[in-house]
Amino acid sequence: MFDSDPLASLAILAISLLTLVILRRFHLRAVAGLPDGGVARQMANIIFIVAMGHVCLFMLVPSVLRPVTGWADDFELDIARSEIVYVYLIEIASFAIWAAGFTFVWRGRWLAAAEREPGGPNSKLSAEGRLFLGMVLILGVWRLVDIFVTGGGFVNPNLERDDFGARWGWLVGCLADLSGTAVGFYVLALGRHRVGKMAWTLAIIGALAFALSFGAMGVRGAQVWPLLWWVLLIVLYRPRRDWPRLLLPAFVLLVLLFVFSEYIKETLGSATLSGADLSQKVAMLSSQEASASDPIGSTAFRLGCASRYSVGFTRMWETGRGAFWNPIANTLYAPLPRRFFPDKPWPTSLRGDQYSAGMYLCVAEFTPFANYTMTEFLTGSHAYWEFGWPGVVGLSLAGGMILGFIAALLCRMGLAGPAMIFLFFKPWGYNNPKLWFSDLMLEITQIVPIMLVLWMLSRFVTRRWGKSTTHTTGRGVSGQ
Repeated sequence: MFDSDPLASLAILAISLLTLVILRRFHLRAVAGLPDGGVARQMANIIFIVAMGHVCLFMLVPSVLRPVTGWADDFELDIARSEIVYVYLIEIASFAIWAAGFTFVWRGRWLAAAEREPGGPNSKLSAEGRLFLGMVLILGVWRLVDIFVTGGGFVNPNLERDDFGARWGWLVGCLADLSGTAVGFYVLALGRHRVGKMAWTLAIIGALAFALSFGAMGVRGAQVWPLLWWVLLIVLYRPRRDWPRLLLPAFVLLVLLFVFSEYIKETLGSATLSGADLSQKVAMLSSQEASASDPIGSTAFRLGCASRYSVGFTRMWETGRGAFWNPIANTLYAPLPRRFFPDKPWPTSLRGDQYSAGMYLCVAEFTPFANYTMTEFLTGSHAYWEFGWPGVVGLSLAGGMILGFIAALLCRMGLAGPAMIFLFFKPWGYNNPKLWFSDLMLEITQIVPIMLVLWMLSRFVTRRWGKSTTHTTGRGVSGQ
């Protein structure tokens, strides 16, 4: 039915637009009655704007470009138009159920107990918020030192090392890895007058650590995401008159990263990579994209990868190769440090090894690079690979409800809260609030424990040795 070009093209375009309409409706419901500029309203804005942006990039734009390119990239992999339409149908259902689950929890008693007071442009971080974000940013500084001085153990924890970073990187490495990505740019967007000179300085260093570490990987897409984060944060938190002067430095940094990315990769690559060179892996996945002779074809290939390779998930399920509980069960071992439990299964994987994770297997359905390449995918298809349509319903609902609870809890941190919600979007590549369920569990085990420890420590220090300043942005995690 959907194998004819006009019908299939119209179908995926209509599904993309309808997905945006559904998310917008739930967005309006999520922010209804919340004060303008308040922490809770901004939290909901961030979550739904990023979700809608993800739909635009990986569903809407490809639906417009596929008819232009004649579906060439899909046909090259023997993917029928009807398979792409089916993946889109799975994703709209997943997003609708996820948004319903999120909004149900978000508008419940958890938010009622969270911070609802407005946080205008002159509001500032509380004392515990400054200390908390400062400690998180210090981890980013530690990462920068680790890269240049001790050999980049956080980037590659499998290196043979016997220093402090190698011994304890497993405990705080994930949060340190993400501090520049999320917290650094968030603090810079708030402005020095709201966060203090110390946090502002640490934010600059944290953002620099992020830029250099991802520059070492040579993945230019990872260098574009910080600019998108920056644009979103500037629009949400700064007056319009400040936009030009704040966006210009980000644009200059992006250009410099593009120009000097090869030098950064060559300088840091030997310290951060082992085994097969990462640039070779990227080149493998980009081989088709590089062959595109025009920007439209290249864009269609790159943004269409998510839906294209998601067909691999539907094919595996339909041919009796469903994952079932395995990715979730293997993720339960994630809190155990691999340094002390070297044989623990790889999180989110099917068989316990790294390359049986869904992000690799969906690509391996179409390419010979099963042990090298991974890609973005539409997360509803990952749930379909696990349990079919019941998985799409159940895992999407559970993921939305869990994120709603986390978001409401983070609101109690005042202005510090929205900085941390970014960490649950997988902000080094996927940038999607609707993560696949097993990976959401992974992010929780890696981020929440150390985050809560740092927050409780900052609360204890400010209350024990200094008066905790109460601003219009929050009274702390206890709401007292």
